[in-house]
Amino acid sequence: MLKSYFPFVVLVFLSFMLISSSCTDPCKDIVCDNGGVCNEGNCVCLNGYTGFNCEEIDIFAIQALFDQGLETPMSLYEKGVALNDIYGNIYEGGFLFFLDVNDDFPGLEGIIASPENLSDSTFYGCYSNLTGATGIAVGEGPANTQKLIVCGRTNENDAARLCDELVANGKDDWFLPAREEMDLMYKNLFKEKSSNIAGFTNVWYWTSTEKDEYEAYRRFIVRDIDPSIPDAQPMDKQFGAGVRAARYF
Repeated sequence: MLKSYFPFVVLVFLSFMLISSSCTDPCKDIVCDNGGVCNEGNCVCLNGYTGFNCEEIDIFAIQALFDQGLETPMSLYEKGVALNDIYGNIYEGGFLFFLDVNDDFPGLEGIIASPENLSDSTFYGCYSNLTGATGIAVGEGPANTQKLIVCGRTNENDAARLCDELVANGKDDWFLPAREEMDLMYKNLFKEKSSNIAGFTNVWYWTSTEKDEYEAYRRFIVRDIDPSIPDAQPMDKQFGAGVRAARYF
């Protein structure tokens, strides 16, 4: 009699195990990173993350991470994202073109460029005046700009005034970049990119670096049009050149 019940018992046991396994939560042992949500045993990642547990950065969606406030440029760099993949994205209302990864400039984490030119042809200002705006290096653009403002110019359209009076993305601390800051703008927003993502035009751009009372330095960014054009050269302050503002964050 016992033997006759054995197949039945085995069948009931196997049925119970099958039902039990089908009711097990497939997400029980899965923990998704960065706000991802498990669905039927797979992580559904937030836009900007990828990988089995959403643990990796999707370098093709870095802008989404900035827009959602999920990452900063420095946090991406610390997670192994290459600087060239970070540069060129919009951060705090401007094109990101420098990140101080070596902490060389206290109080400065990075630099952005204004979304567009403020002018394609305006003059430097302060003609025949020595303003002392001779700073060349990264970190000296704001001081140069303020020295140009103090020089007492009267025209509202000169390069430094356009930058100083710019309000973009609610920020009003823009400045005319110094020579080396403009060099970085060229390198990281144009030279190292496959396209002119920041929309530079085929003009010379003023830097805030003064040469003397009559000349200041300008730089050509879209130089691939004519590689013979020098990186920077002095130009009469009364001549017209383009303006692209910068800002620290």
